[in-house]
Amino acid sequence: MLHCRLVLPALLLLLVMAIPSVHGACITSRTYTPEWCYERYDSCSSLSLVRFDSDTGSCMCGQTKMTVKPSLTPYCSFYVNSSSEFVCDKYDMSDTLSMCFQCQTGYVVLNPTQRGAFNYSYTCVPKIANCDHHTDNGLCAACSPDYILAGNRRSCIKYGDLCTSRDGGGTCTSCASGFVLKPDFRVCLPEMPGCTVYYLFYPTCLSCANGYILNSLGPNCTKTIANCVNYTTDGSCKTCATGYSVSNDKKACVTTISGCTSHNPNSTCQTCNSGMSLSNDKKACVPTIAGCTSHNADRTCGECVASTLISADRKACITPIPGCATYISYTVCDQCKTGYSVSYDSSRCVTTIPGCSSHTPDGTCQTCNSGKSLSSNRKACVTTIPDCKSHNSDGTCETCNTSSTLSYDKKACVTTIPHCKDHSPLGICTYCDTDYSYSFDGTTCVPTIVDCTSYNNDGTCRGCLTGTLLSSDKKSCGTITGCTSHNADGTCKECSGGLVPSNTGKVCVKCAYEGCNSCNDGGVCISCEEHYTLSGPECVLCTLVGCSRCDTANVCAQCADGYNFTTNQTACATCGIQNCSSCDRNEFCAQCADGFGVSDLGFCSTCVDTDCKRCVANGVDCVEYYTTKNEEDKKKRMVCRGGCISLLCWAA
Repeated sequence: MLHCRLVLPALLLLLVMAIPSVHGACITSRTYTPEWCYERYDSCSSLSLVRFDSDTGSCMCGQTKMTVKPSLTPYCSFYVNSSSEFVCDKYDMSDTLSMCFQCQTGYVVLNPTQRGAFNYSYTCVPKIANCDHHTDNGLCAACSPDYILAGNRRSCIKYGDLCTSRDGGGTCTSCASGFVLKPDFRVCLPEMPGCTVYYLFYPTCLSCANGYILNSLGPNCTKTIANCVNYTTDGSCKTCATGYSVSNDKKACVTTISGCTSHNPNSTCQTCNSGMSLSNDKKACVPTIAGCTSHNADRTCGECVASTLISADRKACITPIPGCATYISYTVCDQCKTGYSVSYDSSRCVTTIPGCSSHTPDGTCQTCNSGKSLSSNRKACVTTIPDCKSHNSDGTCETCNTSSTLSYDKKACVTTIPHCKDHSPLGICTYCDTDYSYSFDGTTCVPTIVDCTSYNNDGTCRGCLTGTLLSSDKKSCGTITGCTSHNADGTCKECSGGLVPSNTGKVCVKCAYEGCNSCNDGGVCISCEEHYTLSGPECVLCTLVGCSRCDTANVCAQCADGYNFTTNQTACATCGIQNCSSCDRNEFCAQCADGFGVSDLGFCSTCVDTDCKRCVANGVDCVEYYTTKNEEDKKKRMVCRGGCISLLCWAA
């Protein structure tokens, strides 16, 4: 037994030295995100205040150094929370951040790794008296010298305390709790469930019963776990066969779920890798769908967060497009609700602008339908105004093309009228520049004529104010000297001072001729009173019956209608003979009209020859033709007075 006691500490030392240690590393550059710090540290109210100070290797909350969350290593009283313990300018804290180098009373660091003057570990476990090496599940793996591990691995017992009773010969007959008596050797060995062959000089097993497997780390008998290839000293599975993973309680090997970081014993997953999410049946890790609160195993989403919608293929959570009725894809709207239209990039539903054929995402119009024009603020499609360059949203025109002018109501672009201030929608001028007036039809602005009430398009005056008279060239309106009363057309009606209006009414003239009825603008008589006839500038008394004009007093120069001069041309007499132009007596014609000749009875006979202007002998002989005839024609027109046989004529 003494030999065993000497050998055991050396074996335990080898076992401890064989445990791999975990080391941090000095690095030249490493950046930790605020999220990384916020997850592992306490003492900061907001993520927005968290930052990593690469110079000190510390996580900061504003200007305050943060402390490690105790939950990272339960029962630890002193954590690594900065790189000040290490001889490095910058230290990779990722593998030492949660390591503990001082546990609470009754606990001890598990599998410590020495760094400088400290022993670090990730876990604090309950301390077992006289145990030099603890397992992560609270058992002892190796005891101190002079102590042996109990079968349940929860205590270390001194060698002298193993046998509780002996027979008269000093042979052990019963053992302490956790130990069994080896009858053939009468020694107490640690109780090992499943062990069929014990190693005499050390508490290990050489052979196990069915359903158990010899654990090389013990060595002891560990109950078989299906598909487990490596076990820990406490019987848990350390490594599973390909295609299987150790469950989080280390009591089972379950089928590996791709992307799962912690498997449950019931073959479900507890946590997934970053970027992956646990399916709602916990049997798969699927790519995380942003906004999805419940993932299906087929990589679709079962439910999205409030205010979002599940896409048609259920592979995305989409933010609803306000007003959209049907979608083409996650961010593309196919059809909007009534009163809305799809923007040209299909990303928005905007309020419909009547007449707009293409809406922009900001709610304005890009292009309008045929016959419509886009307003300057792009918020309306209005009826196109010809020649309008820019339209207002109320349908009026803002500016016209350079060849046109905006009407006063802004509803038309009309041809520019020079010197016009206000154009009507019909293209006429309603107000001209100073010193200009619009024409009677409003199509021109002409220089203003004083007292003119209406203008022609050529700038002349059409009418003047009452009391003024239009000049002969129609370029001025003037007053009539001496006029005391005017007609409606501006001419003079009455004059003063013995003057009378001229025949045109444009001037007042002295018209004192005897028998004169009216004078022209120059004061010359142009018409006479009854029984007077105009002869030159004078009116001559003419009282002869049937005379219409006398050049001298009572000497007829022209007979009135229905009267003819007598043969001596001194008197006018009525002539009732048809076609007679002059009678010698009331019942005898002296001269007939053209085409007629005086008959033997004093009447007018028609000339036999139709080309004859004047004839005699009861119309038979022509004495004057309308046109010159040659001699041959005259011979042909000879008439036999006496008689005629063939071509022979004789006198009557």
